[in-house]
Amino acid sequence: LLACASAFEDDVEAAARWTRHAVTLAERSGRPDDLSMTGAAAMSIGDDATSLRLLRRAAADARSEGAIAVLTNMLSALAVAEAWTSHLRSARAHATEGLLLATQTGHSAYGSLYEAILAWIAAVSGDHDECARLAVRAARRGLEQEFAPAAAIAGWSPGLAALGAGRPDEAHAHLSELVRRPIRTSHPTVAGAATGDI
Repeated sequence: LLACASAFEDDVEAAARWTRHAVTLAERSGRPDDLSMTGAAAMSIGDDATSLRLLRRAAADARSEGAIAVLTNMLSALAVAEAWTSHLRSARAHATEGLLLATQTGHSAYGSLYEAILAWIAAVSGDHDECARLAVRAARRGLEQEFAPAAAIAGWSPGLAALGAGRPDEAHAHLSELVRRPIRTSHPTVAGAATGDI
């Protein structure tokens, strides 16, 4: 919380310092949920290596403990971090595993999130047909469930695919719509990334 408060006050150095302190405490505790939360926080300060290390450890520990519900949640953060850092093969594997677990355990909101993540990976991999198929389904489910992360990533992915295909007008239309959405169907991190793509 101190890292968040520092970031809100535009004190980037304090936010980084508090995040690194939280990382130390999480590594000491070894609890998968602590590792996952601080792994996501490390990504927010640009410490990709620490983020990936913590998120991978959290998922491995949850898997070895048989904590399926926890793993179903944690794989989303890991897949996002891997996709963000261009580890697309790992991201696809973890998102696919997460989708399977979400389906098997009845976590439909996470199912839509994993479909959205897979649409994003398809977009940046140049598989525009797969992106479109997954994005439509994930967006519909995310909007129905008012699960903003799924709806936002699903809305972002076709814009990325259009950019990659050299269709800037189509990309602009998708991405502009995304950044103007109400908060219940958008996500600040995704909207920020989409703003950079416009």
